[in-house]
Amino acid sequence: GTIIGPVLFNIFINDLTLFLKNSDLNNYSDDNSISAYQNTIDELIKVLEDESNIAIDWFKSNQMLVNPDKFQAIIINPKRSDNSYHSLKIGEYEIQTQSSVELVGIEIDDHLYFTNHITTLLKEGKLDRFKAHVVAPWNAVAAADENTLMNQWVVDEALSSVKVYQQFTS
Repeated sequence: GTIIGPVLFNIFINDLTLFLKNSDLNNYSDDNSISAYQNTIDELIKVLEDESNIAIDWFKSNQMLVNPDKFQAIIINPKRSDNSYHSLKIGEYEIQTQSSVELVGIEIDDHLYFTNHITTLLKEGKLDRFKAHVVAPWNAVAAADENTLMNQWVVDEALSSVKVYQQFTS
């Protein structure tokens, strides 16, 4: 671990994005997340499987190891009412979708409520910091741009339970 290590790593894997045509790749240090949007769950699973296999092949051809123990899958759909889970075949691994996953320290659920994450922050005494550094700036950016979809988070701490509301307006 040197200071320049993460920068060199990001430069090294930078061309991986050139191989992924139907998805978005998000990197944070050595964590990589592939995301995609499709009209149906079956189409989404096919795209994620194909793109993940391309990424795994890229890592292998560049003498890098993948860690299947860290593979996670979630289908985010705030309007979905069923709680069915799906299986993704990625290389020789089978990954089950989950109702929530942890990504760079934030627990994300399949409806984007963030209730579990906020509850954890409240229990750890970190909610004020989250509101100051995440909720307030997000709401300020959303409110400043009237031409785009506004997504506001409202944190309600009443009765020692936490509810997170997202307000979508156009």
